Order: sequence, then C-alpha cells, then structure tokens
Amino acid sequence: MDTFEHLLPFRSFPLWKRVLLGIAILTVLVAGIWGLARFVAGRRVELRQQAAVQTASEELDRSLPVCDASPNPDGCRKERVEEAALRVGSASVCGKLEAEAVEDCVWGVAVAQHDPEACGEITDEAKRQSCADSVYLQAARAEQRLDLCAKVTSVIARDRCVETVSRRLARTEGCAAALDASVCAAWQAFEQAFASGDPLQCQALSNEGDRTACLDAVGTGDIDHDGLSAKTEAALGTDDRAEDTDADGLTDTEEISFWGTNPTNPDTDGDGFSDGAETEAGYNPLGEGKR
Repeated sequence: MDTFEHLLPFRSFPLWKRVLLGIAILTVLVAGIWGLARFVAGRRVELRQQAAVQTASEELDRSLPVCDASPNPDGCRKERVEEAALRVGSASVCGKLEAEAVEDCVWGVAVAQHDPEACGEITDEAKRQSCADSVYLQAARAEQRLDLCAKVTSVIARDRCVETVSRRLARTEGCAAALDASVCAAWQAFEQAFASGDPLQCQALSNEGDRTACLDAVGTGDIDHDGLSAKTEAALGTDDRAEDTDADGLTDTEEISFWGTNPTNPDTDGDGFSDGAETEAGYNPLGEGKR
C-alpha cells in the first residue's frame, strides 16, 4: 500500500487541492471536446458547401448546352450560371462563364453574400477592388457602421459612405454616435434651421444640398425631413412620413435628385433587383450594365 501511495501522491493532497485539480482537468477536457465539436461542425458545413457547388456544377454541365439553341446563347448561359451561383452562395460557380460575364456573376454573389473575399475570383485588380468596395458600402449602410466605410478604397465612395452613415447615425442615435464631427454639425445645423422655419437660417447653411432642402421644406411641411415638401411629395405620389417611400434602400430625395429613379417603384428598370441594391453593387438602376 505504501508503494502504491508513493506512486499516487495525489491521494496525499489536501481535499481542496484535489477538488481544484479535478476541476482543472475537467475544464481542459470540456474545452477540448468543445473545440473538437466546433471543428467537426465547421468541417461538415464545408463539405456540404463543396457538395452543393459540385452538384450545381454538374447540373450546369448538363443544362448549359441547351443554351446553344437559344436566340441569345450568352444571355441564357449567364442567367443560368448566375442563378446557380447565387443559390449555392459560391462565386466559384461563375467560372462556367467567360470574360466580363464572370466578373458580373462574381460581383453579384459577393454583394448578395456580403462577402468581400468572394471578389477574389475577379482577375482584374481594379474591378476586384471595386467589387469589394461595393460589398463594404452596402454593409456600412445596412448596419450603420462607419468602420466599414473606412475599408472602402475609393476616396469619393468612402467620403460619401462616411457622410451617409454619419447622417443616419446622427438622426437615429444622436450626434455622439456619428464619428465625423463636421457631418454631425451640418446635420444639427440643418435640423435647427428646419425647426426654426426661418429661411434666413436655411440660407446660412454651408452645405448646398442642405441649404436647398431646407429652403424647399421650410413653411411647406416635411415630416420625414427628406428635403421634399409635403406639396412636392403629394404631387410625386410619395409618402411625406417616410424618407424612402418604396423601401428600396434609396431615399426619395436620392432617387429624384441624384439617380433619376422612380421613388414609388423599388425596381425602376424592372430587372428584378431593387434600385438601392443596384446602385450599391455598381449597376445602373435605369437599365443594363454598370455605371
């Protein structure tokens, strides 16, 4: 017995030490099991994704030859491949296409999946970066995150992103949430001028767009503060209680003054994609192709 106890000094430890040691061992075992479970679960997801991509690829191999008899073979192939790529959420499927069609397909998947890394399938560096910028722009606006604006490489697009998100944060959460002090100050000045109903205060605004919107709104009513008077919105058929009447991701003012789209129709060109989604992805909301 003495020899056995010598080989197992654990038995001679005080009870509290044995309890702590047991807890430590149990913690390590649980952590190991949890880590293994996460690895296995992740691997299963990866395998399922690979299987889905493989299945989609095989289906396309069988269905794409049908497009040869179509009046527009390239358009037929593009439509089928893009549908499959979006369905399985993988830009690698876009490899069934050629040239610019591949880039359009990858771009669409990246934006739909909110995955800038998917843009890596685009070989042209400038277009690859533009694709990533579109993903970050869309995410920044949707999540109201200024940190995502900082990841946009285009200076013009980044500045517009910061201004748009800052204004939305200032409006919904207060100026403390809008990190760009100048944008926040401009929004506060606009709010004060609008609330005063004094056109002289509107004229004192430094931002031309704010100045015009304020002058248009003061004295005429503008419940949603989108710069369009109640009278103007009534004539356009838009809702003075909502800055984005058709809920397409673009405000009524943006649609009328900048894009030229229909503020009461979420898909002005009728191609199945909302005006907001098309502008964020770099496409023309009034027709085919990119801006």
